[in-house]
Amino acid sequence: MYASALPYAGRIGADAPLILCNGARIQDPASGEYLFSARLPKHQALRGLRLARAQGLRVNLYLGEEVYVERVSETSRESARKDGVEQVVVGDLTRFLDGQPADPVKILLEMIQVAGLGVAMGNAHGDLKRAARVLAPSHNADGVAEVLWEHVLARGRRSGE
Repeated sequence: MYASALPYAGRIGADAPLILCNGARIQDPASGEYLFSARLPKHQALRGLRLARAQGLRVNLYLGEEVYVERVSETSRESARKDGVEQVVVGDLTRFLDGQPADPVKILLEMIQVAGLGVAMGNAHGDLKRAARVLAPSHNADGVAEVLWEHVLARGRRSGE
């Protein structure tokens, strides 16, 4: 998690991207910007939770910068203390995760932040437009074609490709 890695990065003066969550997330230590993020699809995370439960294992669920647990244990308490993060007790993790709605704006926002060239359409949600590096015309005004022409095809012509 970014919050738990940042103090260590500060102590050693790291200015290189932080590789977090076993490589599933890479973030800039100065801005917090996501440079890369890969998440398990919800159905796979649910399957993993069920398999862990069948084996009698306790699981922490990491969503964003939050750590969710079914109940506080000595192990989870020590982990939270060591990492400097709060744990959120939610009871049954499977039921909790299954009830999490897929917020399309949040998903698209993360995609824009991770993309090499984050593009939002002119008629997109305001949060998406603010996060994007490029604001394209609306999809009704051939915005996708314009972005491809200006940022992909024109670049290839300039470099002689």
